[in-house]
Amino acid sequence: MYSSRSFPLTEGEFNYLLPVLNKRLHQSSLGFWFIANDVLDLEDMLNRLKGYYDKYDELENMVSYRCYKDKSLIHFRESIGASA
Repeated sequence: MYSSRSFPLTEGEFNYLLPVLNKRLHQSSLGFWFIANDVLDLEDMLNRLKGYYDKYDELENMVSYRCYKDKSLIHFRESIGASA
């Protein structure tokens, strides 16, 4: 079963991740997106994105899963105290 999911990013997040994850990032008239094939892809992206927010602590339990389930980075941003 094909289970790729797209996650909306801010322009700053997109630009920060672009050099490393360029094959998984997409830009359209609707905004900026990250494509994850599974929760491990998403967790990798979230760990990289912690650098953008200068927050290097471990992610709280289940943050990656909740983001993947809800197709949103809201749980990640809340866990690190970021606003989008």
